[in-house]
Amino acid sequence: MTPEFTFHGFRFAQLDLDPGVEVSSVKALVIHSDITAIGTFECSHAGLNKLHSNISWSQRGNYISVPTDCPQRDERLGWTGDAQAFAPAASTLFDSESFLANWLVDLALDQFPDGAVSHIAPDILPVMGAAHSNVQDENWESPGLDRAAGRAGWSDAATIVPWSLYEAYADLETLKIQYASMYRHVEYLESRSHTDNLLAGGEFQFGDWLDPDAPVEKPWAAKCDSLFIANAFYSYSAKLLARIATKLDKKLDSIRFAALGEEVAKATWNKWQADLLTTATGCAIAIELEVAPSDEIMRIGNALAQLVEKAEGKISTGFLGTPLVMPALSHSGHHDVAYLLLLNEQMPGWLYQIKMGATTMWERWNGINPDGSMPDGSLADVDESMLSFNHYAYGAVAAWMYRTLAGISPTVEKPGYEEIIFAPKPSKQIKWAKASVQTRFGFASIDWKEIENGEFEIKIIVPAGSTGWFISPKDESKKRLGSGSHFIKL
Repeated sequence: MTPEFTFHGFRFAQLDLDPGVEVSSVKALVIHSDITAIGTFECSHAGLNKLHSNISWSQRGNYISVPTDCPQRDERLGWTGDAQAFAPAASTLFDSESFLANWLVDLALDQFPDGAVSHIAPDILPVMGAAHSNVQDENWESPGLDRAAGRAGWSDAATIVPWSLYEAYADLETLKIQYASMYRHVEYLESRSHTDNLLAGGEFQFGDWLDPDAPVEKPWAAKCDSLFIANAFYSYSAKLLARIATKLDKKLDSIRFAALGEEVAKATWNKWQADLLTTATGCAIAIELEVAPSDEIMRIGNALAQLVEKAEGKISTGFLGTPLVMPALSHSGHHDVAYLLLLNEQMPGWLYQIKMGATTMWERWNGINPDGSMPDGSLADVDESMLSFNHYAYGAVAAWMYRTLAGISPTVEKPGYEEIIFAPKPSKQIKWAKASVQTRFGFASIDWKEIENGEFEIKIIVPAGSTGWFISPKDESKKRLGSGSHFIKL
């Protein structure tokens, strides 16, 4: 009875039996590519532990040969935007190096002759209409979607995913293999820019896809200007390419693309510096994609914190803003507001899904309404619906849970956990947390707990060959840690 050459994601199964048939046993098979769990996380908040479990299950359910968007409906495609948003979390929860490196080869093979990166890799849907189409669909409401390639946040998987693998695993080989693909991607964007160094409007952009305030039937119609997002990702991909060129000793490329990235970032900042402050996605992108000048980060972080507080912690970001909003709050010193966002149990929110009984991550923040009803999920003028309950993109928050809440993260200066930052950020709602990563150097972990009156006990393990740096949550003081076990009391 087990199907062959297919798989079906599900939570509930219904058996319709002929009269007289008795069922002796039913067994559900968990199917995924051979990715090994390398990350563990646990804390004093049961909801966050369940969230971590849900994120892990969504990765397992979608990492089947290619990183699919969802395993249960007739789609199951390697959407590039989902993959890039989730790459840092994916590389922490499971050993995803070989899996994603293999998928990046598909991405490169499906690039258009001019370097444009497909939305889907492998690109198996050349003519399907709407967002899947590589040809113009005259009935599609978003003008300029002449082919399914080259759109911000999706096409940038070409640069962001290899960089995530380098950070997590010191994977220099993938940078070498994918360099031509990255180069062509950035050159394609450069070819589309105008004399002001910016990409022009008129083309369809997914934008901050599934912003919770966007119309259900138009998930691309987000609050944050999609053209700002497009140019921010353009500048960031150019900067990443410059850094990768440096790692590969391509000095002229490094100089060229560093200059390009700075020029585009400056032009983007000059044009949108006022507008970006009005949305959480705009603020987060300006900080995390390095659009804003360094002396503006605190001001933007303050604006972001005010937006989150005004919304009482309810999420206001979509696919591209959500992975960046928590790091942006922390990088600007607003850890308390980050916890307000993380621990919100009202719709839309991560823990709202938990409260509603979710066992994997949802595609839409309002997948189930408080009264138990569900949105229709239909797209404008397209005979298809989007309402998945197993989509890992919003699970990108797992990276923040490891790196900031628990406090264990790699560095790009000495990647692959050769150097490890232990910098926990406790809150009044979280009394203890522990996380571990099975790195290429061995087992690394942190285990902290509040004992009383703001005092903490922290246990850290640094694997052989690695160097740890402990950053105190009280005064930001820094202490070097050699290989072995360490006990710290604050």
